[in-house]
Amino acid sequence: QLAFPNSPDSPLDAVQRVRHDNEKTQAVISLGFLGATLTDPRGFALEVIQEAANDMGSRLFRRVREERGLAYYVGCENVLGVWPGRFDFYAGAEPEALEEVESEFLLEVQRLRDEGLSEVELTRAKAKIRGRKLMGKQDLGSEALVDALNELYGLRFQYGDRELEAIERVDRAATQEAARAFLDPERFVVSVVG
Repeated sequence: QLAFPNSPDSPLDAVQRVRHDNEKTQAVISLGFLGATLTDPRGFALEVIQEAANDMGSRLFRRVREERGLAYYVGCENVLGVWPGRFDFYAGAEPEALEEVESEFLLEVQRLRDEGLSEVELTRAKAKIRGRKLMGKQDLGSEALVDALNELYGLRFQYGDRELEAIERVDRAATQEAARAFLDPERFVVSVVG
């Protein structure tokens, strides 16, 4: 049986660093935080933050990629889990830029904790999520899979409809609260492959 050291009974309590080197010239960095569970309502705010940060017009993308030229690509990912999920920022960059990219990620974390998303970011992210989820309903196979997973996780098959309603209710305060709850600058994992 596998042991999971960062289970709810043994939370991540410090910054951890892992590195895997290969013969590639480009490196990838990821700052990973323990995320929300499938049943935590703050997961909806994390989804909105993810969408906002993945936008090529996002403040994170503009600062790291366009203004500073530190990375080839920048993004983040929110994955809800049975216990706990994960939320991470990632970038592909030259190895010598990794330290600066990490600093930029931590600046974004602090900004989210201090302010949450702006109204413009919030509105844009929610519209993109709504559009993506409505388009996903056009593929019956995907919708059947999502319904089956929702049943298996105990969320019930109608969860998709409730999910859109919950996303619409996310406001700036909710994004700030979720950032404060999950994006702890004292507790994360830095993973580098390069």
